[in-house]
Amino acid sequence: MQMRYAVGGVVAGLVGGLAMSGGALHFELVPAMVGMVVHFLWTAFWGLLFAVLLWATRALGWPGFALGIAWGYVAGTLMSVLVLPAVGLKPMWAMPGPTVFVLDHLAFGLPLAVWALLFVRPADTIAARAARGSRHRAA
Repeated sequence: MQMRYAVGGVVAGLVGGLAMSGGALHFELVPAMVGMVVHFLWTAFWGLLFAVLLWATRALGWPGFALGIAWGYVAGTLMSVLVLPAVGLKPMWAMPGPTVFVLDHLAFGLPLAVWALLFVRPADTIAARAARGSRHRAA
């Protein structure tokens, strides 16, 4: 995988995490800051996984855009089912409600989708396919 994919996925994930945070620093400062750091680490992780998925599927243009939007909901669903209960919280669709869940994870998936649409170039995937093909021919 090219480093540009990894960096782009992490940055887009962080932008999505920032969009989801909505300025929620109205609690005590230290726990809120720790929570925000952990939140951004998770968003960077999900952004990196999206970059790997985008690179592996070679989804370009609008298919990549759709994959980014869908990935926002995949990440949100998995976090709500696996991580939130592990730390003693209810799933996000039960706690603030389904509308907030839908809008928050659209806000997370949209930067990933825009990155996939505008910044992942066809030449990247052509070069990756050529490199992969030359490895198969050499073996």
